[in-house]
Amino acid sequence: MAYTDLDDQDFDDDDNIENTFLTFAVGAEEYAIPVTHVTEIVRLQKIFAVPDVARHVRGVINLRGKVIPLLDVRARFGLAETVYTDRTVIVVIEVDGTPTGLVVDAVFDIAEIGPELIEATPNLARGAHAALVTGMSKRADRISFIISVPRLVQGDSESATVGAAGEVASCDQT
Repeated sequence: MAYTDLDDQDFDDDDNIENTFLTFAVGAEEYAIPVTHVTEIVRLQKIFAVPDVARHVRGVINLRGKVIPLLDVRARFGLAETVYTDRTVIVVIEVDGTPTGLVVDAVFDIAEIGPELIEATPNLARGAHAALVTGMSKRADRISFIISVPRLVQGDSESATVGAAGEVASCDQT
């Protein structure tokens, strides 16, 4: 499913919003985040670099007059850099009232994943990034790793992300 088709999906049952996830690709794997955090999906656009930030903070974008910090999820996971393609998109999320853009390799679809389809993650991963994955969903022949959005954008990157947005905002006022 193309990311432009996401707006056309109809969700009749608002009670299931808690079980609804946006699935996307980072590298060869599929990840999922709750749609309750997603505000929109936009095409890749001009990125303004911000000096002295973490490697995974790509900079900021100007989205309809609002400066939004941009995290590259591939870099956040410690994966090798790759060239952005026409499938690379920005998933704009909101955590605690603060918008952040996530650069992902591609968006797949919006899926209803009930708690009965989510399993605990095996204790295979180590380090700070292991806490980002809160579960795994098996659907047909696919596995989606469920990501904690607050941990993704805060964790060890909290000061870099907030700093990036704050510095640009303060520069914009002069």
